[in-house]
Amino acid sequence: FYGTHQINLQTTTTNGKRVIAYRIHHRFGRVGKPGDRNYLGLAGGVIMSMGVEYGIIDGLDTMVRWTNSGLDWELGLKYVPVRQEAGKPLSFGMYASFEALTEVPERAANRLTGNFQLMLSRLWFDRWSTQLTVNYSLLTNHSPSVVADLGSGPVPVTDNRGTLDAGLASTVWLGKKRKHGIDLEYILPIPAGDVFYYHGGDVDPNGTKIGAWALGWSAKAGLHLFQVFVSNTRNIHTNLVAPGGDTKNPFKPFGDFFFGFNISRQWKL
Repeated sequence: FYGTHQINLQTTTTNGKRVIAYRIHHRFGRVGKPGDRNYLGLAGGVIMSMGVEYGIIDGLDTMVRWTNSGLDWELGLKYVPVRQEAGKPLSFGMYASFEALTEVPERAANRLTGNFQLMLSRLWFDRWSTQLTVNYSLLTNHSPSVVADLGSGPVPVTDNRGTLDAGLASTVWLGKKRKHGIDLEYILPIPAGDVFYYHGGDVDPNGTKIGAWALGWSAKAGLHLFQVFVSNTRNIHTNLVAPGGDTKNPFKPFGDFFFGFNISRQWKL
């Protein structure tokens, strides 16, 4: 992968020793039905994230970023000890992050949380990148208005469960110089016992379990990487994406999906 992120997922690509990168992730509003005055989401509210990454050594990156969704800060560390570019048959990496939602308690529960992630990837035929990710995120239900019936009627509760999910990332590189490609990403929540694993949790028992998907195009130009895509989730940070983010059923009746873009720029120190 050319980028350290696919669309929302981390990849096994790292910046390299003493390389700093600045990232902007941007999501427009919901694309409505024909006739809606939202101009393909451009007139809706925007969710964005800005962050900085730094390559401590080859294969070890640290990252800090902020998003206006929940006023969330994410501090992450990625380590890729096995890399295909070093002659191995595949790449293997790990990612861990701590997140702090600084929104007021009345608007966000479980404001201190974290994530643990394993990644396995391979480049096939010099044109097809694939990656499998397994992620566990703690305390993923940030709704401040969760209620549960504990036997005496509905009462307010805090949902302290986490989310287990599997992610798939794939890029097919195009052109003679392989400087641009078609990107695919899919994150599937995994039911695992008493685990919060879909949008709304027990509050929305009929909610979709389809997970988060994205399809787009990327291009590399020097030390810049540009990505444009369509997705059914507006959230960006790891813990906010894990339960499916803003995911609704994308096939009923017209679909809730969003346009977005990512931009990154590297500097070698």
